[in-house]
Amino acid sequence: MKRKLRMTAIYLTIVAVVGGFILINSGNIKQKKVPHKNNIIEIESIKAPTKYIKVGRSVLSVSFLNGTEGKITYQRLIELAYQHKDAEKINILDVGYLEDNFLDENTENISKEDSSSENSIMKSIWITSLPTFTSGVYKTVLYREVLADDRFIDSFAKGQEWKLKNDITVKLRATADGNSFARMGLNLNNELVCRIAKGTILKGPPEDSECNSREIRCTFYQNEGIWERWGLINGIPYYFWGNFAEPSKYELYAIDRIVRPEIMR
Repeated sequence: MKRKLRMTAIYLTIVAVVGGFILINSGNIKQKKVPHKNNIIEIESIKAPTKYIKVGRSVLSVSFLNGTEGKITYQRLIELAYQHKDAEKINILDVGYLEDNFLDENTENISKEDSSSENSIMKSIWITSLPTFTSGVYKTVLYREVLADDRFIDSFAKGQEWKLKNDITVKLRATADGNSFARMGLNLNNELVCRIAKGTILKGPPEDSECNSREIRCTFYQNEGIWERWGLINGIPYYFWGNFAEPSKYELYAIDRIVRPEIMR
């Protein structure tokens, strides 16, 4: 009976320590986001620099607005052209970045795939002492600017205009897996936000255009790699590692195309 009470006391002590450790660390959350741009972007401009991309037998015009010229590679322009083969014109509206953080001991508020506080506690009660870390958390980026997501924002018919009464924001968050205690010092680019500011006039193709529809989209990219950390459990050397993905870049663009009504049979 005394042995059972002693084991119960040890169990509750470990749970209390682990729970407190998580609570203390979660209070030190920082978020690194791309700074909000206060300027209102242009959706269309006849003065914008333009390039022409050949796609099969057709030619696609790509215009660079709001200072985006030179921020997208020619290879990416070709990818966009083949991704939207029915497009007549593409306007690049905005390009945003987050810089890398290679080593930082501060905790980041990242999306955790398998690391709820409950899971952390249940995994930890099987050891007689908490890990003692002998190194910081090291990041190794294996792949840069990997396509992460391509999101639809809105679409407008020819001649249609709409002045935004509120900001439109779309975002991509970081993710990481592996031991939740070991990665508490992992510093990731937490969140990348693409923002279309209040007051921006969203509109469809002009009346003199052959196109009758404009679609606004945002493409997100991320860096992918592994994190590593070394420590001791009960005096035994232990190696911790996991995978991570952190946002790195977005491209905001508009696609003009000709939408033909379906023929009714």
